[in-house]
Amino acid sequence: MKDWAYTVDLVDDPEIIRQYDDYHANIWPEVAESLKAVGMHELKIWRMGTRMFMLIRTDDDFDPVEAGQQHLANHPRCKEWEELMMSFQRRLPGIPGEGTWAEMPQVFDLG
Repeated sequence: MKDWAYTVDLVDDPEIIRQYDDYHANIWPEVAESLKAVGMHELKIWRMGTRMFMLIRTDDDFDPVEAGQQHLANHPRCKEWEELMMSFQRRLPGIPGEGTWAEMPQVFDLG
């Protein structure tokens, strides 16, 4: 199994943060099914203020780019969900690439 860690900030607005939390408390079934179908065994998100941390557990041969493309193609609601969630998020300054979530490299493992 492999773990993937990502971070992003939410827009600093209490109403936007409340909406984001509400959406994730009631994730659309098509989105949850698609995330599992592309190989995400676990996906957890933590939030402190506007800072978010996401941990995804997959098989070792998981390709996040390929999985992301497949997820968007699985159902029209998946693309709608991702675009909606991105409207609540702010990309961290200085992070290269596309999208909002930035991959975090692992720097320590007690195991």
